[in-house]
Amino acid sequence: MPSPYATLRPAIGHALATPLSFTHCLVRRAHAEQWRFSMPQYVQEADGSGHAVVRVELPHQRIYDLVCFMHNIKDSERSDRVIARVWDTTFSMVDGIADAETIARLAKNTPQQEFGRYTRRELVLARANKSQRVEEQIMAKLRNGEPPDRQAIEKIGYGLRTSAVYGNGKFGMASRSFVADRPEFQDSFAMEMMAVYMIRLFSLRYIKEQCGTPVDQAIQEYLGIGNATGLGMAPFLAKHAALVGNWVAARSAALETILAGDGKAPEARACWEATVTTAGVFAASWGAPHAEGFAATCREVRAWLDAHADVPFSVRALWEALLPPARCARVGDARYEHLLALTLDAHRAEVVGCLPKRNAIDRRLLDPQQRIAELRAVIAAEHGWATEPDLAEQYTASPQQWYYSADKREPRIATTDLRTDQTMPICYGAPVRELAAWLEAYPDGGARVGDALASHTPTEHTARLRHAIRYVQQTQADPAAIIGVDYAHTRPLDLLRFKLSCFGATRFDPKSDQWLRIALFQGAPLPDPATGLLATGTIPAFPVLN
Repeated sequence: MPSPYATLRPAIGHALATPLSFTHCLVRRAHAEQWRFSMPQYVQEADGSGHAVVRVELPHQRIYDLVCFMHNIKDSERSDRVIARVWDTTFSMVDGIADAETIARLAKNTPQQEFGRYTRRELVLARANKSQRVEEQIMAKLRNGEPPDRQAIEKIGYGLRTSAVYGNGKFGMASRSFVADRPEFQDSFAMEMMAVYMIRLFSLRYIKEQCGTPVDQAIQEYLGIGNATGLGMAPFLAKHAALVGNWVAARSAALETILAGDGKAPEARACWEATVTTAGVFAASWGAPHAEGFAATCREVRAWLDAHADVPFSVRALWEALLPPARCARVGDARYEHLLALTLDAHRAEVVGCLPKRNAIDRRLLDPQQRIAELRAVIAAEHGWATEPDLAEQYTASPQQWYYSADKREPRIATTDLRTDQTMPICYGAPVRELAAWLEAYPDGGARVGDALASHTPTEHTARLRHAIRYVQQTQADPAAIIGVDYAHTRPLDLLRFKLSCFGATRFDPKSDQWLRIALFQGAPLPDPATGLLATGTIPAFPVLN
């Protein structure tokens, strides 16, 4: 019988990175397959402009080049907002070796970002700015021969901060289908994560050249790549429910594996001791909302370990003490997410080999032949989170209305009421509830869904019914698509937090209720200068500065 903990739906606003996150998967693969990283070109002019090439060579002679461009811009022009037109650095990841002709072509287009012209050789497009805090608190001191302030390094956690990383066919680049059969891109967002890791390698050289002095190895290993993220990525969760459901299923499967083994391995207690110690230090240096809650969980785990030092270790007993099953409803809470992250990190060796499929095709075609009785049964069995009165109560308020801006087609939240045809169809709770009520008007369960829709007078309500039917049918075909979250009634920051935790983000630092800053690949291993190989395939889930 599955553990009740493994069937909880995520508390998305409190999610943390785990060894299953995409950055961790990429580094494990790079280490296992002996990817070789190098920087064959780095040319920088006196004014700070120039270009560089970061290269990764994979098995079977496959090569990817990240072409990096450095720009001399004014401080007043530097912005992370989508309306920005210039950046400190811009990037294009190329399939194969970027020769002089390719670099010259990209030099005319990559700095223009969305307004450039790209070919199927380009896989990823990105841009990044210098962090003003890095400039003032770290780089300025290095230039003066002074050691940078430790607290500043811990608080910032990165050298450059990306504001966009585009892939999957955007702006004429290669679509995912073009490279989907390549082993290195089997995990979700692997192509984009490869580019971000290479940007990190570039950023460390960039900081060194800007400072004119070598940077301590411990600092280099600690610094990741920052990212400023707004509403743009949030609707992805709703549009790709089956894929996101598989990400959640991976976490649940890993937790179930650990709880089934109950941490009986001799080294389990030692692993927990090390994880909680590191996590506590990480939480203390985080300095952002949610940090204290995580720190409190770490202290409670430490107290439990100390109190049970003389008895055989049991991970199940730890969970039952800190999160009693009676406290668990259908959805986990902040402590659930904290314990999940700590557990997967302490038992990372046990979970790496048991990942379920990560990529899924989202089924969006409505099946008109389905019987109403069957559709009604699926709603009753699987969608109580949206229909049961006590659980649906939270969805009674007016939902947030998401739409695409006219200028850059970026997701936005409306401040005034919009027509249904103007909004994104990302709300599931209310439409599923309306669908359940609508089906009550058809006592003949043998009738087909298509016939019932055909007899319904077309209105805005019809579009919502079709949206709900497609979603319910999709979850019937792929139960992992049910994560029990109504996106239109969920804080945007919570949506961003969950998706970014799946990426492997750390140091969540909200700047408003609609955007935040994070770090990726913080603490990730660096290539050996002589061989280009990674010495380890492990990224710390809770990076600390050594």
